[in-house]
Amino acid sequence: MKTPIAITLIIAGSLILLAPAFSDHLARSQAASIMKETKLTSITLSPPPMSPMYRLGCYTAGCVMIILVSTLSVTRQVKSKEE
Repeated sequence: MKTPIAITLIIAGSLILLAPAFSDHLARSQAASIMKETKLTSITLSPPPMSPMYRLGCYTAGCVMIILVSTLSVTRQVKSKEE
């Protein structure tokens, strides 16, 4: 695998890995600040926060992408050194 493609896939995998946690954190932070300003005691989020299964799927996809790129890059380097 060419180096620029590998780097791009690693970055994309990292973003996929971090996106669920970051968006969920921002949603909860905004809800908390609105509740504090308006003195609300409860709210209903629409859409609700991400389910744990969806978050796990995103983390898994990101990790698999990073592992796959790392593995393919290492095997490419080993094959090029043998030739």
